[in-house]
Parts: sequence; C-alpha cells; structure tokens
Amino acid sequence: MKNNDPYHWLETIEGPESLDWVKAENQLTENLLSKHPQFLQTKHFVKQVMTDPSKIPYGWFKDDWYYNIWMDEKNPLGVLRRTKAEDLPKLSWQVVFDVDSYSQIKNQKWTIKSFEINPYDPSKALLSLSPGGKDECEIYEFDLEKCEIRPGGFFTSVSKQWASWQSADSILIHRGNPNSSGYPRNLYSLELNHKGPWPDPLHVLDQGFVMAHSYTEEVGPQVLRNFLSVSEDFFKTQYFEVRYHHELKMISSPENSYFVGCWNGGFLFFLNKDWQSFKSGDLLWRPENELSYQRLLGHESNQFVQFARVENQRLFVECLNDTLSSVYELMPDGSKKRLLIEQEEASPMADLHLSSFDSQRNRMTLIRSSFFEPESVWIQDPNGPWKLLFKGVAYFDPSPYKIEMHWAQSLDGTKVPFKVFARKDQNYPAPCWVHGYGGFQASLSLNYQPLITESWIKEGGIYIQAHLRGGCEFGPNWHQQSLKMNRRKCFEDFAAVIQEAQRLQLTTPEQTLIEGRSNGGLLVGATACLYPELMGAVICGVPLLDMERYHHLLAGASWAAEYGTIDDSEEMRNYLLSYSPYHQVEKAKHLPEFYIYTSTYDDRVHPGHARKMAAKLKSQKHSVYFFELLEGGHKGHLEPEAGAHSYALRISFAKEKTNYVPR
Repeated sequence: MKNNDPYHWLETIEGPESLDWVKAENQLTENLLSKHPQFLQTKHFVKQVMTDPSKIPYGWFKDDWYYNIWMDEKNPLGVLRRTKAEDLPKLSWQVVFDVDSYSQIKNQKWTIKSFEINPYDPSKALLSLSPGGKDECEIYEFDLEKCEIRPGGFFTSVSKQWASWQSADSILIHRGNPNSSGYPRNLYSLELNHKGPWPDPLHVLDQGFVMAHSYTEEVGPQVLRNFLSVSEDFFKTQYFEVRYHHELKMISSPENSYFVGCWNGGFLFFLNKDWQSFKSGDLLWRPENELSYQRLLGHESNQFVQFARVENQRLFVECLNDTLSSVYELMPDGSKKRLLIEQEEASPMADLHLSSFDSQRNRMTLIRSSFFEPESVWIQDPNGPWKLLFKGVAYFDPSPYKIEMHWAQSLDGTKVPFKVFARKDQNYPAPCWVHGYGGFQASLSLNYQPLITESWIKEGGIYIQAHLRGGCEFGPNWHQQSLKMNRRKCFEDFAAVIQEAQRLQLTTPEQTLIEGRSNGGLLVGATACLYPELMGAVICGVPLLDMERYHHLLAGASWAAEYGTIDDSEEMRNYLLSYSPYHQVEKAKHLPEFYIYTSTYDDRVHPGHARKMAAKLKSQKHSVYFFELLEGGHKGHLEPEAGAHSYALRISFAKEKTNYVPR
C-alpha cells in the first residue's frame, strides 16, 4: 500500500536528510529560546538539583548491602555503589561499577538498565547496560566479590532482551525472534558457562502476544521459585511456574488479573475487571492447591487498592483515597494495619509509598513525598518505631505555598479531580501550567517539585495536576472508561479541568499552557487540536501523534489494547482519525503554539511522531518549536547537562507564550 504521507521520510531515524532537518530545527529553537533572560539561571538551577551531592541516595537492600545508582557532576552517567546495610544511615560507599569509566573505554555513552543479584549465589549478578539510554541492552555476568564484569563470563550482545536467575549457575533469558512490537518471543534456559549454539527455546511467545517476563520469588526462608508471565496485551496475562527439567506449570488465575505473588500458603491476584462475585480492584487469595478465592481487600468508601507486594511473607498494600496514597500491612487473619510515619497526620497532603525491604533484618522503608516539601525515607524494624533514614534537600521554604483540591465535571457528568499548586498570596488570573497523563492505569502522585516551583510557581505561575480517566486513581474502572472507542473521554476530562480552572478565574485561555509526555504527549496534542480555544501554548514531549501508523512504529503494536488500531474495523479507524493530532492539524484554522521535543534514540515511542507533527504544523503556518536530543532514549537525556539544557528551553517557551511576568 502506497504511503501518501509527505513527511514519511522523517520516520527514517538516522537518515542524513532527517538528521539535517533535526539539527536545523534544534538550532532555530535554541537561537530563539536560549535568549530568554532567565534561561541560564534556570539551567544552572536544574543542573544543581540533578547533581546535588546531598540528595537522597535512593536504593535497595540485598543481603548485607544497600545499593544505589548515583549521578553527580563527577559521574554524569552514574556509578553503581553500595554500603553496609547495618551501618545505615551512616554511609561509606564502595563503587561496584563505574558507568562513566566503562563509557570511556567503549567510546560510547552507556547507562545501567538493570542489575539483578543472584538469589541463589549472592556473589554473582546480571548487569544490563544500555547504549545511549535505549530499551535495548547487553547483559553481562558480574562478579560481586571483585566488583567487575566476570572475565570470560556470560555475555549477550545488544538487543531488546531481559533475563532473570533460574539457579546458581543458570538464567532464564528472553531474546530474539521479535514480535510486531519489537519485543523478544523466545525464552531460553541457559547455563552461564554455555558455549556454542543456543539451545532450543523453552517457550516461544505467540506472535499476537505482547511480551513475556520471568522472575524469581522468595516464598519462604531460603525457598525460591521461578515464574513466567505471558501477556496477550497489557491487561490479559497467563502465569506459569518454571519447574525442574524446564517444565512449565500453568497457574490458574481469574480472568483479567495480575499475579501478585505467593503468601500464606497460597497465591495472590489483583482483579482488573469484575469476575464471578468479585469486583474490579479486589485483591484475592486462594490456597495453592485449591480454586476457592477469598477477597482480602478492595474498594472501600473512596479507597482503592493501587499496588500489592509480598516481602518475607509479609503482605503490603498501597491504597489511594481521593488520589492520595497510604500503605497497609495485611495480616493472615484478615486484619489490616495502616503504616503511619511521623508528620503524616499533621500534614495530610502527601503520599506514602513502599520503597525497599531488608530481608536480612525483616525491616522496610517507606517514602513520604509531597509537592512543596522534600521527600523523606523512613525505616522500621519489626514492630519498632519509624526512624528517619534520609531527608531530601530543601531548595525553598514551603510556607508561602498551598495545595488545593478541586473537581471538574466532564462532558458525560463524571467528576474529575485536579490539584492546584500556587503561592498563598497568588494574584489571579495567572499563567497556568496544566499537566496530565491519563493512560495505561498509571496514577499521578505527589512528588517534591523544586524545579517547577522555583522556575514557575515562585514568581507568579500556578501549576495544575489533572487526575484523568485512563489512570488508576479510582481503581481499574477509572482506567477502562477511556479505552479504545472511549478514548476521547480522557481528552474531555482534560478540557473540563482547564475550563473549570478558567471558570474559577484562576487563569485565562491566553495564559494557559498544557503539558504531557509519551501518552501524555498524545493527550495534549489531541486536546489542543480538539479544544484550541482553551489554551495558548502546548508542551508535547516524546509523544505519539500519528494514530494511523503508531502500531507500525517500534513498540507501538503493544499498545493496541489501550487505543485500538485502524485495522480493527472501519469504525475504529474513523474514531482514531477523529482525534489523531497528526491528522486533525489539517482541519485546524487556529492552534495554540507548540513546543515538541523527542529523542533520536527513543526506541519505545518513535521520534517520527514528533518530527512529522512539527513539520506539518510548520507547513500550515502554525507556530511550533521543535527540539530533539541526539542521545538518550525515552527518558530524554543521559547526562544532567543535557537534561538541564532541555528543561530550560521548555521553561523559556512556557514563560514567553503565557505572558509570564515575574512578580
């Protein structure tokens, strides 16, 4: 079938013509936006935050150690390091792997993709390294006693792949035979000293399925079991236990559920849809050798289960109540205990999240996060008091600021929550930055935001976080209400939030900027095309925008359960094109000004979406700024310098296009 898209050539990621176009657009954008009077000040502050030696060393426990991946001025690509867990909060770091040194040797920039210590033999690990921040990686066997890649040890070349430990000397590795999303279909069981041709696959993923993952779970003291998940799409998954002699034993599970793990002599499942007498969002348990299910927890009042995790046979659950997260421990007798740390009741506008678990000492850490207050990490020995482990750097005084919760009414009558972040003495109407995502069952949480506070809110802007359908703030049904033929409900929710903010006279259309990245890039692109009168500017990051071709580009086919594709039916085709930003541009007489950014080596969302949209907007005389990082994957940057530069360009655009005047 002939492709009639005049900008199809921009999908050639490294084509000379494409890259020449990218570099010319980058230069034009930098020439215009780097002249903003606060550009250098913003860039300096962003880099300071990214490289601050006093920031929290977030990490994880394993055996006697606490591990952390650290980036700073000296190591912009990062080091993997560790300190003795028993000494915390005292820190005496030992470098395990230096990414900057490795990159110098290889004459290419690399990042750590994953690091998995062998639960059967803690002297070994699997180190996955990504070239340029891609999803692709190479995998090495790593010696944790000598802190080096094991000479002559296990190695696989760069590919989309992932691996887990099967025993002290073997791994399960997903690699090769890619499906339409580019993810591996073959699962191998491989001895670490394997030489010669690879064995026959242990399992081959069906062509229409999205992906498979293997993992090891500790189901009791010194008792380890290997599991395999096989996903038809992001929401339909089958589960197997990988047993001796490579036997795969299917685990019976409810339809549309995910397997949480083993607990109390049975299996745990989280329901994504109603099933039998149980409701979407229920956490279910059944004895391992029986099929009778018991509901442990679910929707109660306005509280929804968000996440469950088993550690040392202790079951922890995160719940959301009006979009705010709290944590519980569920007991085998069915009772539950809410985990509270100091400050929680005195300062309720904060989220509490599970962090890491020290299995050697049966103690856990929680992270408390809020928008205007530095994050803190707390640790608790069994039944002991919570103790402050780490406190984040305070970059500003939180006392002049406030957080307000509001509700908007969407087109179909649904109430949609949004939070407003502003100064207590803010004058209205004001320049307004509205952020949203609305997809893939991902909820927006409260995180400390020194960058947006210092560069936007401090001198007179307001910031809005919109909790749209497509997320999971109110359970899986909140997500499912905007799938496929209902996708526009997410855009309607976003428009309703903007309209309510303007009705409350917090801002005006000319002062409103909307921003989102990835699926959020689709959100803001579609909303701008469908409701151009509501905003003056758009920041659209690493977006998917061509809904006719998205499933043919990189990992796009794996998102078909979220959006549907034009191949499903003529009705589905017409629906997708009715909001596809790349196609709606042609119908628009007036659009807000766009800032579109992407990354050349984003191997998840194809940079062609952003490139083609910018080219088409320009061809139709709409105002658009385009910037493409020439390194980095979907994350968008590898090093703090590049990240700070990119962020400062976006802030300059936001201020120029919303009539932002510092107070």
